[in-house]
Formats: sequence, C-alpha cells, structure tokens
Amino acid sequence: MKGNGHLPVLLMLLVAVVGGAPAEERLLHAPRVPAGAWRVPFFLHTGRPPAEAPVLTARAGGESLAVSFRPLGEGAWSLFLEHPLFFLVPEETLLVRVLIDGEDPFGLRSIPIVVRDDRWNVLSADEEGYLVLWEPDGGGGMTAIDSIDIGDRADAIALLRGGPGEGARAVVFNENGDLVLRGGATGFRELQRVPFGGRASCVGSGGDPGSCLIGLLDGRIVRVGGRGRGEVEVIASVRGIPVSVAVGFVDGDDVPDLMATVLEMERSTLVWWPGRRGAGFDRDRERTIPLPGSGRMVLFVPLPGEERPVPLILLHGGAAAISGVFRIEVPQEEPLGERLEPIDLPGLPERNVHRLLAGDWNGDGLTDLAVLAGGGQSSLEVFLLDPGGEKGRLVERLPVDGPEVDLLVGDWDGNGVDDLMAVEGRFRIWLADGSGKMYELPHPPSGRPARADLLSGP
Repeated sequence: MKGNGHLPVLLMLLVAVVGGAPAEERLLHAPRVPAGAWRVPFFLHTGRPPAEAPVLTARAGGESLAVSFRPLGEGAWSLFLEHPLFFLVPEETLLVRVLIDGEDPFGLRSIPIVVRDDRWNVLSADEEGYLVLWEPDGGGGMTAIDSIDIGDRADAIALLRGGPGEGARAVVFNENGDLVLRGGATGFRELQRVPFGGRASCVGSGGDPGSCLIGLLDGRIVRVGGRGRGEVEVIASVRGIPVSVAVGFVDGDDVPDLMATVLEMERSTLVWWPGRRGAGFDRDRERTIPLPGSGRMVLFVPLPGEERPVPLILLHGGAAAISGVFRIEVPQEEPLGERLEPIDLPGLPERNVHRLLAGDWNGDGLTDLAVLAGGGQSSLEVFLLDPGGEKGRLVERLPVDGPEVDLLVGDWDGNGVDDLMAVEGRFRIWLADGSGKMYELPHPPSGRPARADLLSGP
C-alpha cells in the first residue's frame, strides 16, 4: 500500500434500466459483512430529487470516510464501498450514516463484521472439463474456493447437500453418458460412476437439497439422492424427451408427486406420477395430459394463500398466441385444458418463451416471476406479482446471449432480496435494489462457465 496506507474507495456505477421510482426513502444493504470482503454494495432510494448527491459516512476499526452515491436514475442511487481495512477483523462493527441534503433519514446503522458463514455455494462446469466451487465474496460476486479437472464436458450438473460431515456433493452427467457423483469432506473425489449412456436433456430439484432429477433424451428420468445417500436410480420413463422435471405436492395429500413436461413427435404433454407413501412414485398411476401448446417448464412456486408451492407451467403457443405462465389444477376426470389458469404477464403471449424462474425481486415477502424469452438475442422478463399472484407488472428486461443459458436465483449480496445470474460462457449477475429494479454487477467473477447450479439453505 502507498500513501497513508488506505486502499482507495471505489464507487462503481451500475447500469440503470427503465422502471418506476419508489415513493419513499429507503436504504438497502446486507445485515452483516463477511470479514475479508472487498466491496460492499449499498442501494438508496430518495423518493424525491435531492439538491446534491447523498453522502454515506462509514466508520470501523478506527478508520472513517465519507463518500457520495452515484445516480442510477428515477430516484435510485448506488455505491460500492471498497475499503478492506474496514472488513479485516471479525467482531468489529461497521457504522454507516446517510445524509440527504444535510438530513439524516435513517439514523446510525450498525453492520457487524462476521466470520464467513456462507449459506450458499455455486458449482460451475466449463467447456474444458473443470468443476469450480464458489462462495459469496460479500459484494454481490463470488470467490473460487475449490476446483478439479474432471476431464469430460458436462451435459448437466447439480450441487447437493451431503450427509453429516460429508460436505457438498457434485453430480455430473457427462457427454459420454456417465453419471458421476463426487464429494466427501476433503474435496470432490469420485464416489460413484454409473454408465447410463445417452445425453441429458434437463435437470431439476428432487424436492430437497440432498437430491436431484436428471431427464435423458431417451425418456428416462433419473433420481440422485436423498440426503447423505448415494442412491442413483431410474424412477420413471416417458415416450418422448423430458424437457423439465419437478417434485411437489399436486393432489392435496402429504406425499410429494413427480411432474415432467415432455416433447413428443407431434405434441407436448404434461406427465404426472402420484407419490407413494414411504418413497418413490407410482408408475402404475401415470397420467399423460396433452397440452394446448409446447410445455417448456413446470415449476412448483409458493403463491399467496397457498399452504404449499403450487405447480406452474410455462407454455409456448407460437401462432396460437397463448405463450405464458399458467397455474395447473390437476383434475380427477376433466381435461387439463379446462384447469389451466393464466397468470397475466404483459407481453408474453407473442414471445417465444424458454425458462421460468421464481424469486422475491423487491423484498416484500411475496413470490415474483421471471421468464426467459426471445431467440438469438433473448431477454429475462422480470415481473412483480400482485398480492393475489394473478397478475404481474414488467419491471425489467435483462439481455442475455440466447435461450441456451443456465439461470440461477440467489441473494448474491446478502441484502435479503433475490438477485439473478446468467451463465453463458461468462458470469453475469444482476443485483436487485429492493424496488424491483436490477443492476448488472460491474465486476463479475472471471471464468468460462457452461453450466452452473446453486446450493442454498442450512
């Protein structure tokens, strides 16, 4: 270090996009900062145009400074506080105050500096056959903490929670048709290899952090897990290509069921297998239900007024102009077409849609949605849902390179609001500012990832 020994404060301007301004002053930041962080983001909404840029004053460990926010437009402001001397010592406290035209609307904020206790990790696989494990860096990005050369390109990957003392487990379905389970307390050593043959078509959660589902192009659906077990088994097969798989509660009982959207030669179907008490799914009670469009994805999503997540389906209707997100109510006798309840998401019916994501983009505790739409130049359409979960308001349109990307939802900067990540040969991260707006992280992690998965929760 030079001069007075302080590293400079770097204020990074995030990319602004069109959206409505909030009506009240709000300061959004992580409730704690991990020791060793380099950049800590702050978002501010003034609700009224100030005469000059708001100022953040910060103090920790005998060091102090005052820096100005940079405007994002529409009453929104941001800064990245970069001063590692603040964040070196666990159990210290970062004290911050914001002044807007000389007024102090929020009072003194105390942000503890803590030993890293990361509640999420990301696993990525690149085109050269490397697996990389990442952890949050405290500023919306990630730091690589482990890597291994697996020698094969991955069709699909998943990051699962292991048993006690085992650490996380990596599931890799490679281009040679092998399903490889890696893990253990000391790194991603190979635990199990199953030669299935064929190629993977999709991957989904198995219903808990210790399991996953992988669909194969030949119609088989494979389950890996659950918690602490290395079980790998084919649990179902379909006449066609499974393009999405999901586990959740469908028919009102307390046993989780399996659903898949399937592409057949001349139609698209939704296939449902009721769960069996104890374990597994009842293949003898399989139901195949024709869809009035191309079923791109099924996802179980928490909605207001529902005790459990409900199944939503993303349909592409092409010339029929019925593309969109629909709530599924599985009947006992009636055709499914009479029980598809649309969620009103403006602009989707005429778009080519590919992926459905759920998260809380504005921190109000309610589920919101995002849809990957378009062709070669695709975009993530970000919607805030109304309290009834019946209608969405488009708040963002985030450009991505195309439909064949991996997309993740997570709180990358720890401020309690879900953010978005696209994996498209590079990492792109958009941080949510608490109003529904999202701003692209200007210093994303380096690398050439082709696939990625997120493991979060205890």
